[in-house]
Amino acid sequence: MKLEHFDLWRYFSSPPLGAFRDHTHDRNRLLPRVIAQVAASGGPSVAPVDAVVIGDTPFDIAVAKYGGARSVAVATGSHNAEALRASGADVVFEDLSDRAAVLACLIP
Repeated sequence: MKLEHFDLWRYFSSPPLGAFRDHTHDRNRLLPRVIAQVAASGGPSVAPVDAVVIGDTPFDIAVAKYGGARSVAVATGSHNAEALRASGADVVFEDLSDRAAVLACLIP
């Protein structure tokens, strides 16, 4: 629902890409799942270290850490920026309004 509100869901729905909490009980399986989806859809085959997990909870940050990916946290949910930093996020934004800064952290 959050992605639909900002008209972002269309980027994940066709072909179905992305890994979300409702896909599994074990969040640590999400990163390998989405990497496989991208490759199966004709996208590049990437190593976890080249992936970026974007999320708004410490659980999202934990998925990135467990899987060896970088993490970008956005404090637009129920967790504030301080809590997301404390969870070990590589980058924390209050929101995604600074497009240049967001893109800069996504493309190393």
